[in-house]
Amino acid sequence: MRSDIIGNCKSTLSFRPVRLLTALLAVGFSVTLLSERVNAADDEKVDLKRGQQLYAVCSACHGEEAHGNQAIKAPALAGLTDWYIKEQILKFQNGQRGAHPADTAGLLMRPMARTLKNEKEVEAVSAYIASLKPVLPEITLEGGDAAKGKALFAVCVACHGDKLQGNEQLKTAPLKYSNDWYQLAQLKKYQAHVRGNDPADAQAVQMQAIVAGLPDEQTMKNVIAYISQVARK
Repeated sequence: MRSDIIGNCKSTLSFRPVRLLTALLAVGFSVTLLSERVNAADDEKVDLKRGQQLYAVCSACHGEEAHGNQAIKAPALAGLTDWYIKEQILKFQNGQRGAHPADTAGLLMRPMARTLKNEKEVEAVSAYIASLKPVLPEITLEGGDAAKGKALFAVCVACHGDKLQGNEQLKTAPLKYSNDWYQLAQLKKYQAHVRGNDPADAQAVQMQAIVAGLPDEQTMKNVIAYISQVARK
């Protein structure tokens, strides 16, 4: 009887260290896995402070609060979404935008976009710009007929939204805080194939087809007048 008890005790004592070691290994693995997940989450966070530092170069043209500067044809950026800003910076970097010799403003923007060394820097500056408080831009264009523009804008709603919010899936721009003079300049560039001349820029190529339905500057002004009206509702 005593030998059975001693045998059982020996068996239990020999088993417990194995169980303890197994448990410790499991805990250690879990802690390591959790640490890796936390580190991965930290890596995924966008560094707004870094974005602010990078934006210092951009602020010379677009302004400290990214409200734009018409005198040098630098549009307002505050009010744009981070995904749209990122998309456009990448297009400037790879030559889909700002490569046409007639696009003087784009040619200036392209080397600025290339100062961003990698995608993390692009994401950081895009997130920082998107975090800035937008303001409704001043109306500078005259002679536009918003009533006529409303009918024309019906084609644009599918991509830009009825509240000018843009569409991330379609990668189309929010327009609410966009300068009217900048909108007119871009419509003219689309019409002249200065913007959208690269077949790889699918959104711009599509815009060219849409702008073909705006035969002259007056028609463009009508659409822009309606956009300005919606932005102020």
